[in-house]
Amino acid sequence: MNRFLESASFAAKEHGKINQKRKSGDLPYIVHPGQCYAVADALGEFNDSQLIAFWIHDVVEDTPVTINEIEDKFGEEVRSYVEGLTNAYTHQAFPEHNRKQRKSLENERLAKLPLDIKAMKIIDRGINIRDFRVCDDPSWMSHYMKETISFTELVVRPFEDELRGTYPKTLDYYECSIAIAENELQRL
Repeated sequence: MNRFLESASFAAKEHGKINQKRKSGDLPYIVHPGQCYAVADALGEFNDSQLIAFWIHDVVEDTPVTINEIEDKFGEEVRSYVEGLTNAYTHQAFPEHNRKQRKSLENERLAKLPLDIKAMKIIDRGINIRDFRVCDDPSWMSHYMKETISFTELVVRPFEDELRGTYPKTLDYYECSIAIAENELQRL
């Protein structure tokens, strides 16, 4: 089995074990990593290890799978991408902080990561904000967009020139995603 199919199959199995669904609807969660992979592959700015990591980027955060299991199965480079994309400031790990505080800490962490991981997170975030157009909870969408503005100010804008130089299509995709979501919010 090729590594792309292996990572897709692994993600589908692990997210499926917990019957995980997208917040933006009743779709199986595997749709999200599949979207991330498809967009990143179409943009043509990511290497094979990054593309594999897109399939499994939420497995450690959302399932019992450990980061060491990711490394054992997919190698050190994929592990580094998944680890960078895995939210370190979860409610379980930091119950003393509210969501706003945790997101602020997570954005500070993301801002310190290498550019390639920032670009991957931009794809992930872009998919999420596009998906929330079909969310049946406008207040959640509005809340998520406010978090996205903070993410953009801390993680994207300070590195915009570097991103534009290395990941221009990714940055364009993200900016388009933001515009779509802002337009949708105005419509609500």
